[in-house]
Amino acid sequence: MGNVTVNPYTRLPTGVALSNKLADADLPGVYGHEIGHVIDQLAGEISTEGLTLELKALYNVGREPKA
Repeated sequence: MGNVTVNPYTRLPTGVALSNKLADADLPGVYGHEIGHVIDQLAGEISTEGLTLELKALYNVGREPKA
């Protein structure tokens, strides 16, 4: 549904692509997810050690937000 391209030499993000088949209501969630990958890449692959429970909770909120 989305993709982040990364320069193979610098490892820096170079673009974000979203599927044109996404419903309008899904665009913000998918875009937010991909921006998370951009931030992770820019931060130099942030270590997730000790954050498993917190990250799972954030991932689940991003996938199934409550209205």
